[in-house]
Amino acid sequence: MPRTLLAVTIVLSVLTKFDPALAELFALTKIDLSGSDFLTGYPWRLVTVAFVHGGFNPDWQSWALHLGFNAIALDIAAQLVYRLYGAKRLIGWYFIGVIGASLASAIWLPNGYSVGASGGVFALFGIALGAEWSHRPLVERGMRDALGRVGGLLLINIMLGFGIGFVGGGIDNSAHIGGLLTGLLFGVLLQPTRAEAMRRRWSAAIANRRGGDVALSLLVLIGFVAIYVNWRELASLRSQLPF
Repeated sequence: MPRTLLAVTIVLSVLTKFDPALAELFALTKIDLSGSDFLTGYPWRLVTVAFVHGGFNPDWQSWALHLGFNAIALDIAAQLVYRLYGAKRLIGWYFIGVIGASLASAIWLPNGYSVGASGGVFALFGIALGAEWSHRPLVERGMRDALGRVGGLLLINIMLGFGIGFVGGGIDNSAHIGGLLTGLLFGVLLQPTRAEAMRRRWSAAIANRRGGDVALSLLVLIGFVAIYVNWRELASLRSQLPF
């Protein structure tokens, strides 16, 4: 299943590379050229943004680098979450994470457009990181090492998004942080279903109830619907912040 998700992402990204009109249909455009709300009429863009890389009609180098980095990260993150939670939760939470990342991007950066699967990738890493922090799953050494490096990798990517150092900037950090927070919510509150936990906290109470993962997913989606309906007002409030 992780490789299927990766394959679908690559195939659709190739299609949008060769068809700029399809890329424009899939990309997360929030406000149109006249300054009017564009996103509200096209809710599918909250998800399809993950299948466009490099922009509407990017050069080959930009497209290949963007897709390549995201594909590698998606492969690693999806494998981690699959080993901890299984295929159904991997797919469901990935796309919930993409939506969370898209909404964060719409509120924080309403002008322009966003593309790429990195918001969903950050959500998957957030799930793995949250599960490691809260539940300490009993896994083999190789996976344990990978989980231990997740936090550092996320921090480095966010720093690059802020343009710290000689590279970086021009990255939609709001989508990364939105996806990360969405993933952390699931990872912290829901105990891994495919790995025995070494440590249980208050969060295990949700995981131990039948259907707890479904209930949490529905609550998150309901919250996202409320945010989506009011995203322009929230973006206006955000613009009044001093940063």
